[in-house]
Amino acid sequence: MSILVTLVALVGVLGILNMIFTFGVVRRLREHTEMLTARNRVQGSGPKVMLGEGETVGAFTAVTVEGATLTQDDLADSTTLVGAFAYGRSSCDERLSSFPRAR
Repeated sequence: MSILVTLVALVGVLGILNMIFTFGVVRRLREHTEMLTARNRVQGSGPKVMLGEGETVGAFTAVTVEGATLTQDDLADSTTLVGAFAYGRSSCDERLSSFPRAR
């Protein structure tokens, strides 16, 4: 009987410690959220990841799926859709098959 009481007490102490650590983690997450929100307010809405409509792409060099090298000059005389995919990433590999290709 004393072993059962000891085990129940130990489980209770572990539960209380778990709750204390959980509250600590939640508090840290709130602090980090406030820090990131303040940082984004100072820097704007974050990094610009896409050009706006009508903006021109700067000079670049890229490699096609077939291994050919392209520059901005190669695409200057046509209407072109360009997609950027990370090599070896499963999510990019999945989307690559549905991306339109030249005929």
